[in-house]
Amino acid sequence: QVEQQCYNLYGIPVIVGGWRKDNGIARGIVATSSYEARRFGIKTGMSAYEAVQICPYIVPLQVHYEKYQAISREINAVLNGFAHEIEAYSMDEYFLEVSFLLKRDRREIVDFGTRLKNEIYRKTKLTASVGIAYSKTYSKLASDLQKPNGLAVVLDTEEAAQFLYPLSLNEVWGIGRRRFEKLKHEGVETICD
Repeated sequence: QVEQQCYNLYGIPVIVGGWRKDNGIARGIVATSSYEARRFGIKTGMSAYEAVQICPYIVPLQVHYEKYQAISREINAVLNGFAHEIEAYSMDEYFLEVSFLLKRDRREIVDFGTRLKNEIYRKTKLTASVGIAYSKTYSKLASDLQKPNGLAVVLDTEEAAQFLYPLSLNEVWGIGRRRFEKLKHEGVETICD
């Protein structure tokens, strides 16, 4: 999103990472990709060469860590207005301790998430996806449910069973491709399994 915003590349498939050799062949690894690129099946960790094979007109850009760190600081400042405890998981993913919402009704919890998303957009012009759940892992999974620009709330085990249990285990952080293949071979494919 940051690069799309900087270069007005909205709606265009973009990858960040990798480079082109003098002969034009793409090399390196995709650090991230726009949602437009992801629709083609381009993923983080894929080779830039493979990404160009899938989508020959993809726009490759170099990584600009300083730019992302500056935006990350802006987002962190917003988050500090919403929670006292914030854990940065990466430059663009955070966990907020929001147990103060426990006694609130669903409408207030959704309003909290909506205000958070709106404030991030107001300060940075970037959309955010928010997941609110009763565990850290479930909040991470919930935040991915309605990307981009989503808000998902999972407040109890019934909602977890409905929204999260059907998800593939490879959606769970810490379960990589090889571990997932091993689990799948043993008949365990979904969170429910």
